[in-house]
Amino acid sequence: MSLYSIKMRSSKNDEHISGAECIVDEYNLEDAVFILLKRARNHSKGKSDFINIKIEEIRICKSIRSYHNRN
Repeated sequence: MSLYSIKMRSSKNDEHISGAECIVDEYNLEDAVFILLKRARNHSKGKSDFINIKIEEIRICKSIRSYHNRN
C-alpha cells in the first residue's frame, strides 16, 4: 500500500489564509484532498484567491522497511 503526503496552502492577496499537511494511504487520498480544499475555501480568515495542493508519494527506504518487517 502506498502512502501520500498532501500539503495545502491558501492565501488572499499574497497573505497567508490557511495551510495544512497530512499523510494518508492511497484509499483515503481523494477524501483528504477534498477536506483540505474545503478548509481552504471556507476559512474564518476569509476566502482564498490562491490555493495550492501538492501530493507526493512517500517512498520508504529499504532499511526502514526491513526493520519494520522484523517486528
